[in-house]
This record gives sequence, C-alpha cells and structure tokens, in this order.
Amino acid sequence: MKRRSFLRSAIGALAATGLLPSLPLASTSGEASLSSDLANDRMSGDKPLGVDDSTQRIASSVHREVMGLFTYEHDTPTESGYEVWDSFADTVRRGEPFSGDCDDFALTCAELLLSRGVDRSSVHVLTCYTETGIHHAVAIADGWALDNRQSTIRTRDSLPYEWRLAMRLDHPGRWREFTG
Repeated sequence: MKRRSFLRSAIGALAATGLLPSLPLASTSGEASLSSDLANDRMSGDKPLGVDDSTQRIASSVHREVMGLFTYEHDTPTESGYEVWDSFADTVRRGEPFSGDCDDFALTCAELLLSRGVDRSSVHVLTCYTETGIHHAVAIADGWALDNRQSTIRTRDSLPYEWRLAMRLDHPGRWREFTG
C-alpha cells in the first residue's frame, strides 16, 4: 500500500506549469533565483564543492537500497488528470519491494536521505527533460543525483538532462524554475 508522507502534500499539481502532467509551480516573484539557492550544489570534477564524504556515502547507500527494491511502473494519471506522487520510504525500511515511477523513486530517496541525517536544506527534488525529451524527476543531495535511470549516484551536472523545476525540502511545496 502506498504511504502518503509530508512530501505528498508538498507536490500538489505541477501540471499547471505544462512542464509535467501533475505538479504546480509556486510564484517566484521577489525570491532569489534557484541557481543562487543551489549554490552549494555547484560541482567541480567528480564531487560537489564543499561537500563532505558522508553525504556522498549516505546518498550512495540510499540509492543502492532503493534501486534494489524498486520496479519501474508507468504512473497513469487519475481521473482528474493528475499523477500521484508518493514516497515508499516505509516500504523500503521494511525491506519490501515496491513499484512506481521516477517521481515515486525521487520522493522515496528524498525522505530516506532526511531520515538518515542529510540536512533538509541540501535535499531537493528536481524535474527535468531527459536527453530523449521525457519528463523526469530526480532527488538531489548536496549535488549528488539519486536517479532511477542510473545504476549509481552521479553529480547533477554530469547527467544529460535539461533541469526545469526544483523544490527544496526545507521549503516543501515551493517549486521554482531552475535557472542554473
């Protein structure tokens, strides 16, 4: 059974943006650009700048654990046209397999990152277009991408994606355009 977490209410209906079929974009008027908010996520080489190895170890562990239990299943929009975004963190904690799509994978990883001590301000859910133009969602922890399309974590900038929207988990529900 799908567990709805605090992240579920933060997602809402991003479909109104036209960038994904199911999520809302919060107003960005008067706010700093997302690129400045994610300044700590800037990367150089293989490792995000200013990030200690513990975040990388935690992110790698979470990604490996979730990938081992995850089966991709395309999400069918509800009757109202919205997708359902859920976290399966409790299912993963019990060691049980689960099915979902990229947004479920990203939310599950984000919730597990928080529960394992990664600072809330450095955990994000980003939406993007893949190299083939498909809408996609990824969890980010201090610049490390936890992506169901990758066998290991990668730096955000090493992925061939066009980043679109982001939600910092210290500001759930506030989706902003990615400008960096």
